[in-house]
Amino acid sequence: MYKEKKSKHYFIYVSRFENKVQIWEGNFSKTYLAYDRNISKNVVLKEFPKKNKDLAQTEYLFLSKIRYKTPEVYDMFESDEYVYIVREYIPGKTLREIVEEKGKLPPQLALFIASEILRFLDFIDSKGEFNGDITPSNIIIGFDGQIKILDCAKSQDVITPGYYDRNSKKDIVSDLKALGKVIEYMCPGVFRDISEKDYSRPRDFILDIAKKIYEFGSFFEREASLFITTGNIINSGSRTRNLSKGIILVLSISIPSFLAGLILPDILRKRLYFSTRNTEAKKETYVNPLSQNIEMVSLIPGERRQVHEKVEEKSQETEKIRDSRKPEQSKKDFKSMFHPTEKNKNTENFGYIFINSLPDSEVYLDGKMVDRTPVVNLKVQEGYHFVEFRNNLTSYRTKIDVQNSEKIFIFADLTNMRVEIKREISK
Repeated sequence: MYKEKKSKHYFIYVSRFENKVQIWEGNFSKTYLAYDRNISKNVVLKEFPKKNKDLAQTEYLFLSKIRYKTPEVYDMFESDEYVYIVREYIPGKTLREIVEEKGKLPPQLALFIASEILRFLDFIDSKGEFNGDITPSNIIIGFDGQIKILDCAKSQDVITPGYYDRNSKKDIVSDLKALGKVIEYMCPGVFRDISEKDYSRPRDFILDIAKKIYEFGSFFEREASLFITTGNIINSGSRTRNLSKGIILVLSISIPSFLAGLILPDILRKRLYFSTRNTEAKKETYVNPLSQNIEMVSLIPGERRQVHEKVEEKSQETEKIRDSRKPEQSKKDFKSMFHPTEKNKNTENFGYIFINSLPDSEVYLDGKMVDRTPVVNLKVQEGYHFVEFRNNLTSYRTKIDVQNSEKIFIFADLTNMRVEIKREISK
């Protein structure tokens, strides 16, 4: 009797995934929720027939390259008949599910979702990419309120009727047109003046969204999470005073990164203080000239003076140390960094840490704040240390082991709660 021979990949597939449940079926692939024994967590398993291998490879490469407002991709493999992509499972609901369940969405939520998708489109446009599948079924709102795009459909053969035209080439312009139709789907007739407008760049769309946010207000992640889980809306009366924050949040992506990196540090050499009016208490805003982005931190006058005094004390100590060192001693110290002698063998050992994050955040080392990212050439004593990233939305903590004369490069992707660590031994 003939017995079919199973491939090696088939046995890996069977032994690796458990509790597989189909959650979606399209014309080109099937999607399953499964438990991945390799990484001990629930994952999304996307199954493509072998004839659609090109679609699978395109999607895998896109998710691997972008890694911004998209699920984290873990693996790609194939069997004799299928190609599989293993990616992050995001607990939440698709935009189509939310609209079908709750009907017309509040304008504030629609503007929040639109602004987050525009952030995504502006980012991929800067990378020379487009998505090709900006549709309600491909947009998910997590139970934490975060907006993500599930996958891409860059092929001209994969068309969602009503959002993309088969006779038109897919590019960033077609993604913007699809977003206009998504806005109309969320709030029919409310934003028709911008949903039917043609845009050539995401940043032009952002300016019109900013005007609507000024008019209607906007949700943030906490309010979006509350709405999709309970259907409740937080009273927005107290939010009118902070509309400028929402506008700055949307307009921030329209500032080219090279301006922040090249021009602004020269302009902000000196500490700048801007007085702002507040009906509850008089505050002053302190701009950190060393930060990579234009981050304004509100401080009451007493706190501002304390920060000012600490900065002055630190600069005075640095000048004293610099003046006390003789040129010959400085040369010896510089040489001893690379050529240890018998005299400094018994001294304490140190490593150096370079830290960055997306988005920017405050960095704490062993519970003490160091600076805002990026942090460059931070001297740390040898041993175990805890590095924590904090911003207004989230926090993340990781443990590192610092060795003598070692350089450690830490990058934290706080959107996907992932940290990459690279090490280099100084010679």
